Amino acid sequence: MKQLLLIFLIALFATISCSAPNYYEKNHDEPEYVVIYSTSWCGWCKVAKDFFEKNNITYIEKNFEDPSDRKELMELAKEWGYDPAKLNGVPIILVKRKIVIGYNPKRILSLLGRVSDFTWGHDMITPGLSPVELVE
Repeated sequence: MKQLLLIFLIALFATISCSAPNYYEKNHDEPEYVVIYSTSWCGWCKVAKDFFEKNNITYIEKNFEDPSDRKELMELAKEWGYDPAKLNGVPIILVKRKIVIGYNPKRILSLLGRVSDFTWGHDMITPGLSPVELVE
């Protein structure tokens, strides 16, 4: 019985310690990491991940081509007020409940609070607006 309990506790601890923090949990402090939805063939996704590593930005990688990861992204987009139909390119980067489409290091640093002087770019989709409606 003790061996069974010990095995259960070890399995439970391994599961908890290997799980990524829940970025999407409601009523939490904003995380100091980003989530990137990428593909294996995307060159800009690799550039973005290299940028995160060079700038000590912790990230969680999700596979945009995986149906469950993609469904999760689409549900989050709806919840956060974004149009999921506009999420059709990679990388897609989630930073503090904002969605950045494409590689935009200045925007990512701005959302993380690491740079303060930012001018809106075309690759940030604001809820309710299409990219062509964004005002510089």
